[in-house]
Amino acid sequence: MKAHFNALRNGGCTVSQVDKSIKAAKAIFTYAFDLEYVTSNVMQRYPKLQRVEGEAKANRGVFTEAELQAVFATATAFELALFGTLSMTGPRPGKIYALDWSAVYLDVEKPYFRIERTWCSKGFRFYAPKTEAGRRTVPISVWLAFVLREHRARSGGVGLVFPSAASIPLNKANVRKRVWAAGVSERVAERVGLTLPTPSAAHNPPTAPRQPPKLRMIEGGRRAEGSDQRDIRRT
Repeated sequence: MKAHFNALRNGGCTVSQVDKSIKAAKAIFTYAFDLEYVTSNVMQRYPKLQRVEGEAKANRGVFTEAELQAVFATATAFELALFGTLSMTGPRPGKIYALDWSAVYLDVEKPYFRIERTWCSKGFRFYAPKTEAGRRTVPISVWLAFVLREHRARSGGVGLVFPSAASIPLNKANVRKRVWAAGVSERVAERVGLTLPTPSAAHNPPTAPRQPPKLRMIEGGRRAEGSDQRDIRRT
């Protein structure tokens, strides 16, 4: 790994760019360690590089069009619906993770969904918008409406639009660690160019998922009752 990162640096990558690669590698090794593919996360002790004075920092605030095409071309059916909604509609991830099929309108002339709540992974609860303006309507493009209709047909169209394997809202940290660093990014890295592959298999949850924790309303939101937050966030 050290030789790889040194090669990136010698090849012209900035310290900031290499540090982002180190961060991604740490996430991948964490995923592998959690699944017991490796006995230790060797990347945990790998330090970040020190930025050279005057060297420009890499700005990775948004994806380029070419990067989005590469992501979409290599995503599974579930990932395509999730990342398409996250990248092409505008609301924050917590609002997308809280989205229920009852607030999604795909069979109308101009498809849209309603923002009615947001999900906080740290507090493990739903929150209502702070202002009435927060309950807004978000238009959906023709392409995304088609992708979501297929996703609805596979999932049954009841409850959360993007549930975890435990049938609770997604945890943003797990999305980054388990779905993005360990899933799409590896497939993108393996590809050359942006040609479309054979359609990927749909997202299939485990055959015997754990039962979701019971939720109860509290101060305008919901949280798990009688469950350990750390265990829940690892689902």
